[in-house]
Amino acid sequence: MNNRRLLLILATLLFAVNGLQAQEVKECYGLCTSQDNLDGTGIYAFDFDGQQVTNLRKAHALSSDRLAGAACVDGIYYWTDISHSLKGYLTNGLYAYDMEERTVRQIANYNGTLNGDIVSHLAYDYTTRTMYGLWGSQSGHYLAKIDLETGEQTRLEHFSMDEYPPVADNYEDRSFITDMISLACNYDGDLYGLSYWGGLYRINKVTAECTYIGELSKKPEDAFMYNNNCLFFDNDTEKLYFRVYNFDWDTYRATGVGGGIIGLWEIDTETAKVTVLQEWPYNSSTYDTAFQLDGIYVPFQPAEASAPAKV
Repeated sequence: MNNRRLLLILATLLFAVNGLQAQEVKECYGLCTSQDNLDGTGIYAFDFDGQQVTNLRKAHALSSDRLAGAACVDGIYYWTDISHSLKGYLTNGLYAYDMEERTVRQIANYNGTLNGDIVSHLAYDYTTRTMYGLWGSQSGHYLAKIDLETGEQTRLEHFSMDEYPPVADNYEDRSFITDMISLACNYDGDLYGLSYWGGLYRINKVTAECTYIGELSKKPEDAFMYNNNCLFFDNDTEKLYFRVYNFDWDTYRATGVGGGIIGLWEIDTETAKVTVLQEWPYNSSTYDTAFQLDGIYVPFQPAEASAPAKV
């Protein structure tokens, strides 16, 4: 091999390696959903290069006690306002925050209904301009949607699954089998869901039929917590991420203090393989130190209007 050819190969390899390392740092956003966490409810900004989260800071304060079902669409954050009571939760209304104008408006008033209808873990489909979610306060057996103009909430089809993670098949209580804990939809309109048992699925948005991809290669326990989990896409790289909460039951049983790990994982949508990117310690005395966000939004460059639509 001559020297010129060798230099060309080395230059190509260096370019490829540098290209992998030099991913653009983006200013991304998410909602803190409780006054008890971080610096209270609100929209938080952070820097993200596809591997590491840095410089977490509060961008816009919100006055709500609790938020549920958050998602950002075209520079507007949508969420359901809820309150806790001794008998359960109260559904108060659907709200929107314009990040450019820095204004809040109420889209619908749900009248503080005790344990009322609620759609959580929102995922927006750009191909149909539809906001999907789970029918329930923290998880759901049904696919649901919200009309962003009127706030009307609609329960759609029950999730149907032919395959499950092995631990689910061995569990006596079958009611958890079809329970989803988080959703994410990419720019092409592919809807994904993660089940209570750690199964990754591709979801048919019309029938709610769930195609099993596989069991996540990492699980903190036999199953995931219902709340405090967030699936989200970076549509520029087509990567799926999971902001996960791993509760430490052993510490809780021994000390009575809740704790665990807040983690940021990358999930392969073809194999369900998990790559752990970051982890933050979490306990009831360090609420302000962990990456506790829902409705995480990674800005992306939309496809041109002339681009062919995906069938």
